[in-house]
Amino acid sequence: MGKQAIFEAERAVKELGLKGLKFEPYRQEFFLNDERFYPLWAKIQELGVPIMVHTGTIQGQGRQHLKYNRPIPHLDDVAADFPS
Repeated sequence: MGKQAIFEAERAVKELGLKGLKFEPYRQEFFLNDERFYPLWAKIQELGVPIMVHTGTIQGQGRQHLKYNRPIPHLDDVAADFPS
């Protein structure tokens, strides 16, 4: 969602009082370390809230790919690049 995702993250924290954000890469079908998402990670770091990410194996139905849930390198890269 590009800039809209950044806007919504900021609105959710500042206006709605969210304490963090949750991501499920296997459902959303994206790699955490895709640089298209780095502006979002930067905004979340600026807001000072944590993220929660589902990694590892998954349970459920449908077409879900484990490749999106690998903590290394995907989550590891983001944690290294956005340590706060």
